[in-house]
Amino acid sequence: MGGGGVLRGGRGDWQFGFSTCYGQGSPFLAEILVIRDGLMHAWRLGYRNITCETDCMEAVNAINISDMRELSLHAHKNKLLQIHDILRKHWRVKIVYIHREWNKVADCLAHEGVNGLIKEFITPPSLTLEAFLQDLANVD
Repeated sequence: MGGGGVLRGGRGDWQFGFSTCYGQGSPFLAEILVIRDGLMHAWRLGYRNITCETDCMEAVNAINISDMRELSLHAHKNKLLQIHDILRKHWRVKIVYIHREWNKVADCLAHEGVNGLIKEFITPPSLTLEAFLQDLANVD
């Protein structure tokens, strides 16, 4: 399973992107892992007020579980606890659901992760340019 994400500025401009291969697992697990990794990249790069967008409502709901008893029963509790730890840092983070059509760059990078491309990008790679322009059209 692959994962990929992009950090954007307030107007949708490219700040940082990544693709990675996570091995075997479910699409849900890939979403949780890419959210965790995206948050870690954002923290490392000095962002302290972010909105993390995902097209997986199940991931948003799982991350927002606040009842520790309920969380302890989740199949991916350890990964979710890692995200909870990251969210407790001194910063402001919103995890929100967006439509799949507005998340084309991340999907493109995730596809490259499935193919084994593990890389960080400081500029949009050519494989994402069309999707990047389509995503920009959806920025408010």
